[in-house]
Amino acid sequence: MEKREQLMFASFQFEAVHHYLKPSDTQSILAEDDNECLPYCLNDMMSRENDFPPKAHCLVRWYGIREFVVIHPAKANDAIMTEDRTKMLLSSITIAINSTNCQVPVFIQLQQMRQKYFLGVCEGGGVRTSFDMIHLHRPFSHLQHTQGLLQLFKGKLGFSGIPPVTVSIRFTYVLQDWSPCSWPQPPPELDELGEDITPTDIGRLPCGALEDPVLEFHLSVTWPCFFENTIVDNDVHSDLNPVLSPKWSMRMKISEKPVCSMADYLKEFSSILQGFYSENQLLGNIPPEENEMDVTQALDKLAAPTVNVLPNLSGLRRPSRFQDQWTISEEVLIKILQYIFPDSAPTPAEPDFDEWKDTTNSINALENRAAFARIQEHLRNFKSAPENSLTWRLALAMCHVHHSYGGLPAVAQLWQDFLLEMRHRWENNYTLPCLDPGSPNMTHCLLHQKLQMLNCCIQRKKSREWQQQEEVSESEDEEFFECETASISSFDGTSRKKLPEGRLMQLGDLKLLHHDEPLYIPITQEPAPLTEDQLEAQADVLVRLGTHAEGAALRARMQSASLTSDMEAFKAANPKASLEDFVRWYSPRDLIEEQKVDEETGKPITTYHLSARMLLPGNMWLESWESARPVPARRQKRLFDDTKEAEKVLHFLASAKTSDVVNYLMPMLVHSAILQLAEEEECPQSLPIKLEETALKAAKVMRSPEPKYEIVLRYLYQAEVIVAQIQSVRTKFLCEGEDEQQEVRQFILELLDSYEVDVPNAGKGAVGKRIRHLFSEAQKASHLIPEDRPVGAPPPESSTPSPSEFPSPSGKEFIFRTTFARPPGTQPTPQRMYCVITREEFRVAAAFTEDSTFL
Repeated sequence: MEKREQLMFASFQFEAVHHYLKPSDTQSILAEDDNECLPYCLNDMMSRENDFPPKAHCLVRWYGIREFVVIHPAKANDAIMTEDRTKMLLSSITIAINSTNCQVPVFIQLQQMRQKYFLGVCEGGGVRTSFDMIHLHRPFSHLQHTQGLLQLFKGKLGFSGIPPVTVSIRFTYVLQDWSPCSWPQPPPELDELGEDITPTDIGRLPCGALEDPVLEFHLSVTWPCFFENTIVDNDVHSDLNPVLSPKWSMRMKISEKPVCSMADYLKEFSSILQGFYSENQLLGNIPPEENEMDVTQALDKLAAPTVNVLPNLSGLRRPSRFQDQWTISEEVLIKILQYIFPDSAPTPAEPDFDEWKDTTNSINALENRAAFARIQEHLRNFKSAPENSLTWRLALAMCHVHHSYGGLPAVAQLWQDFLLEMRHRWENNYTLPCLDPGSPNMTHCLLHQKLQMLNCCIQRKKSREWQQQEEVSESEDEEFFECETASISSFDGTSRKKLPEGRLMQLGDLKLLHHDEPLYIPITQEPAPLTEDQLEAQADVLVRLGTHAEGAALRARMQSASLTSDMEAFKAANPKASLEDFVRWYSPRDLIEEQKVDEETGKPITTYHLSARMLLPGNMWLESWESARPVPARRQKRLFDDTKEAEKVLHFLASAKTSDVVNYLMPMLVHSAILQLAEEEECPQSLPIKLEETALKAAKVMRSPEPKYEIVLRYLYQAEVIVAQIQSVRTKFLCEGEDEQQEVRQFILELLDSYEVDVPNAGKGAVGKRIRHLFSEAQKASHLIPEDRPVGAPPPESSTPSPSEFPSPSGKEFIFRTTFARPPGTQPTPQRMYCVITREEFRVAAAFTEDSTFL
């Protein structure tokens, strides 16, 4: 944690930054050291717990301290360059520290910010610690090993009789050569779909990085805290063999923005949202008569239109004058349409497409995986479509077509062919495949609801035409009209007798209240299905009618259409019924049952009467019952005009611009992408967390009137990068043997989730052996060593050995510690020196403590 504050000193603006751990941790440190009176940073300097931290402020790495203050110029361009300014600032800080009894180390940053050059001081308990630094571009030859640096450390202490020094050493090796483990993702030009496209190709979005997202592996080999005389490391010989090191740790350097297939697909497809082109603008303005010809010739009919057979897409025809404008070849288009409409694909054994959901178990599989359990809840809130449904298939096909077969014109072409297929299926009574039966499900997106509505219309039309054929077959002389009443005259023509019609079944043992006849449940019309936009429009109309008497009456009539239809069907099935009988079946709570005693016989009897709300003046139920005629459902005016509603759906689809189509389809693509990325059986914790964030954000965006998918696609890209990293690391760490493989898999997950991970059993464990193999293969490749010759072995004709399995370390770090009295005769105090050597720099950060009482 850190706190910042602006300071003004000598007409120069500074910024003071206080770095510290959580307050509870700092307070515990202070409490432990209160009795010693020495600054607690001295304990930090000597503690081994902070040696070579994986990720920390540079001063923490160099000195091991856990709390300090850094003062630097407030403006980035300003810098303290002169020695006079440095001395004045240090002396002023020392005075301030002594005046306030502050025991927190204070540093000033000199030179340019990028150089990370600091000087500091800490005082308290009668001792002073000076934090000094040496920073060079390259080291002197005698300071590149432990022996030379040890002499430098002792020389800086300036006195003889120094007790044994403890040394901690860490070498870092970089692995960049992946030649034995080439990245399996094909380049973009080889990843295009061609003429041999299959349903498997269309049914999934491509996933993975087009380049290896892992740039380097950094292996850190540590020899923790040994005495100076136990290991030899000089310019002649070194005992520091990485294989024998007791501690290994590894981290990886990843590409900042690798190019990913799925992200590219979705980003390109969503870019259509910025355009407002219609299909006619992209494909040419087709005249109505030509367009009508397309509808009739969209599919070759295998039998007469009255016979319900599956269409065959292999006979697809288009007007020849427009063939030059099509960007998708007919062969590819037929395969794509067969994927969208699987009931039209010629197969040896025709599948049952009513069971299409049985194969869609990706989302159900998430229930058994605790890491993805919460993602499933967010997916249920999506305004999307069921997995593998017709809408789902259309979205995936559109995305592939846009990327691989011509871009925007190809999308317009496929959409037009989709519309032709919708029209063809409506006119020929072909049910749409891969859709739930029944009314539109308003938890799904609007496009899916529209397709469900069209399916309802087709099913109602088929049912109606079947009933008409049944009636005609029963009586060739009888003619039916939808709106006529049904009454049959007696033979003498002087009276009319109503005969019961349209009975479904008897309602238990109940009888009519005023007649000793059974009460029958009538066959009624199914309620009219509505889509989300229709329900909103209907509610808007009802609200606009207002609260005045005329508006209320009109609203009541609009809402009573279904009630009147049911009353007419009930009267037709029960000619002698009363309103009480209807209420008894339709709304039992509005029929009040009372137990009384007959005054004449003294026996208990049961009476029934309508509830109070049913007896209010002007009650809609009373008025509807009086006006209702006994008409069975099959002769009533249709509550749901399937022809009108189907044309509405077809007009909705045909009038959509290309940008509207993409907006309708994006929820399914986001949904599909999340499910694909969640297929990883073993994954780091970061993946389900990122996917949960994506699902939560997407569920919110999709309910917006104008969804903005940019942030959702950004989350998806980050999740896809994690998946690509999983694939990359697994490719490099393949291991033989079941027992060892489990250990390697666990290490891979930790490596993907953490900045740096300890290697179990260092170089002797299963993971360590695999790491050594990777370095060995890289050494062979870089030195052109034959595959059959082990690394480090001399060739047959030479006595010179080949390079070892590890390259020269890219970085060396040393920590020297001792407790020594400065000046002699005073209390012993901690002394520490840190050194890092890389190809670009040589840095020494020393903290020398002396007794300030005698100075």
